[in-house]
This record gives sequence, structure tokens and C-alpha cells, in this order.
Amino acid sequence: GGEGIAVKGIGMATGYRVEEVGNASDARDSGQSGSPAARVQAHHVEPCPPPEEPRIVQLWGLLRDLVALAALQPHPLIRVRVYKSLIAAGLFGGLAAALAAPASNRLAATMQVRALDVLITMLNHDPSIVRLAVVTNARNDGQADVWRADARALVGGVVRMLGEGLDEGSLVQASEALRILIDTSTMEPAEQNGFLDYVYGSGHLASILAALHSSVDSISSAPGVNSTTTTAPPASTPRFSSIVSASVGAIVSDSPAQPSASVLVVRLEVMLDALAYSLGQHGYRSMRLVNDAMLWSALRKLMVQPRSSLRASATRFVKNLISTTPAACMKVMTHDLLSPLLEQLSARATSAGLRDTLINSAVLALLLALSELPALAELREAVVTKHRSALEKLAQADVQPARALLTATDSHSPAHSPAHSPRSPGHSPTHSSPAVISPTHHSPTHHSPTHHSPTHHS
Repeated sequence: GGEGIAVKGIGMATGYRVEEVGNASDARDSGQSGSPAARVQAHHVEPCPPPEEPRIVQLWGLLRDLVALAALQPHPLIRVRVYKSLIAAGLFGGLAAALAAPASNRLAATMQVRALDVLITMLNHDPSIVRLAVVTNARNDGQADVWRADARALVGGVVRMLGEGLDEGSLVQASEALRILIDTSTMEPAEQNGFLDYVYGSGHLASILAALHSSVDSISSAPGVNSTTTTAPPASTPRFSSIVSASVGAIVSDSPAQPSASVLVVRLEVMLDALAYSLGQHGYRSMRLVNDAMLWSALRKLMVQPRSSLRASATRFVKNLISTTPAACMKVMTHDLLSPLLEQLSARATSAGLRDTLINSAVLALLLALSELPALAELREAVVTKHRSALEKLAQADVQPARALLTATDSHSPAHSPAHSPRSPGHSPTHSSPAVISPTHHSPTHHSPTHHSPTHHS
């Protein structure tokens, strides 16, 4: 009995099929019913194949391998033929349908992961395949219309995944795919204007911004990052799918499941990454996002989040934004984004310095950028004027970026400049303060032209 159960357990754990050959009546007939050995039945063990994957998952895996093999072709025209054949067979439509399926079960989530693998592999080879299909003109046979509709639905599916994805891995994959698509360094001149006009004109990035604002409100009431309790969005906040353009709305699920708090955290991080990537590359098109009040409202709420990872992501976003878009500098002061960060940083400052944490490193990098970049002189002066006491406390705790920020501001301030230093009546201009004397100037007490140092008296 006991040994037989153990053999069965080992067989199941190792993937083998275990079959009983004998039975208890045979053991009793042989007169061995009283012995322990009689209760151990003869077993026949044969290999058991692993559980078969669903056919749809197998097909996506096969397609992923086929696209990966295309990368081994040395000539780009061969890869183009492979992709053209796949697109003619409905690759864009299949990808859009896979991304549109609600990932409410494990099968759908696995299918989306493999579909995103196919998309990212193809984009790494040649992102122009998708971009040109999005902006292509119609032909007489109507085939280009089908490709264009499927390609636009695919781009919309990637955007929808960022706003409503339920799997953390798929969210990261969707963010990577979108960054490749909107990367201007890989765009040909013939496709750049048309594709960016479509992305901004269709409201995709505005939809991501609206989803960011909605997710911040949702996570504010979430019980914890590791909690499985779900939290519905506030009733006053429209669903992400209602904000997406009409060309994308057809593939958005009507009743998605509510995400956990940990999924909301990943959503916020990948949406911030996507927006930061677009704000740094797209020039005047992205200024509409910079001037949108929802962006600054969401950033302000993230700066006071109890989760340090979200505060760090928002801080890095602000640093990248002001470094690439100086026009956004004064909005940082208008919405008072730095006050909570400096207050938290100064509260943790001790004689032993600051702990090397994620949020502390992000804030210090922001302060260092403020002190070093010439284009941020106006913002630098405003920050020091408003937060001088907090910065001085950090400088006393030997926080070098805070000290560098104070030094950079004071050295360029008119009140500390030698040309504007106040002089009392009758003060000789030759008796300058030693703090502003150039190393090559002679001391005013030297009467001999051969004296080159204040220490030469003989």
C-alpha cells in the first residue's frame, strides 16, 4: 500500500505513466496476503509525453520561430519577401486580434506574450514594415486598404495594452514595441512625418496620457503593491477605451477585468517611459502633451505617492523632460513638483549622509542636472530662491548635488558677482575682496614690480 502510493507519486512527479499490473486477489490467491511484500503490486512504467499546448499557442510559437529565422537571412530583400508573404496572409490582423483579446485567463495571456514576441522580433528587424503599412495609400485592388486597417488596428492594440494590460510581462513588451515604432532615429524621411502625424492625430499618445492620469487616481486607493485586491477606477474618470480613437475602439474589450495594485504600478511605469520617449524626440508635436494639465496633475500626485518606485519614475521623467524640453521648466515650479521631493530628502539627511536608495538617487540626479545644464539657469534660480533652506540643510549633510546647485546659483547671481558687489563710499577699487581676486593679480600691498607673490618680502 504505502510503497505503491509512493511509486505512483514519483511517477507522476517525473512525468511517467504508472500502471498496476497485479491486483489484491492475485496476492491473496498466492497466499501472500499477510506479508508487506504482497501489498506492493507489480508496476509497469513507461514515458509519458508532456501536456500538449493548445493549438493556437503552438501556431504562435511556430510563427515566432519563422520570424526569428528570417533574421538569419543575410540579404534584406529576402527578409522583406518573408514579411510580405506573412502580411499578405493576415499577420497584422492576427496580431491586432491577439492584442485585443482580454487576458482574463492564462491561455489568453500566453497567446499575447507570443504575439508580442513576433511583433518585437519583426520591429527589431525593420520597423518600417509597420509604419509604411500605416501610412500607405490605397490601391485599385484594395489590398493596401486591408493592410492599412490591420496595421492601424495593431498600433492601436499596442496602445490599448499599455492602458489596460493585465499582465506585467506583456506591459513591458508593449512598451518596448511602442518605443521602437516612435523612434525617429530609425525612421526614413518618407515615413516620419506621415507616421507621427497619424500617431498624434489619432490621439494615441493623448490616450496614454489620459490612462496615466486615470491610473494614478486608481492606485491612490489601492491597498498595497503586493495585494491581490482589485480597485475599480473612480466613477468620474472615463475608461481608457472610451478615450481611444474610433479606429482603435472596435478592438477594445467592453468589460476588462480590474487589475491588481502591482499591475497598476507597472502600467504607470511603462506609460511614463513611453511618454518620456516621445517628449524627447517629437518636437512641436509633443508640446501639446507638455501643455496638457493632466500630465502635471498626474506628476504632482506621483511625487507624493507612498511607493518610492513610483516617485523615482516620476522624478526621472521630470529630469528627462526639462533636459530635452526647456519650455517645460517653469511648469515644474508652477505645479510645485520639487517641494515634496526636497522635503523627503532633507528629512532623511543625517551626519552620515543619505542612504543609496532608488528615490534618493533619482532626486540627486535631478539636482545635479539643475546645477550643470546652462539651459536651466532660470529654473535653477527659482528653485534655489524657493528651497534655499532645504538645500542648505542638505549641503550641511555633505550632499554634493545640493551644494553644487547652491554654488552654481550664487556664482551667477548679481548679488554675488564682483561687477555688482556693493562698495562703500570712498572704497578704493583697487582694494578688492580676496575672494574675487584672480590668481594672476598682484597683491595691492606690492610696490615692487618684481614681487609676484604675497609671501615675497625680501
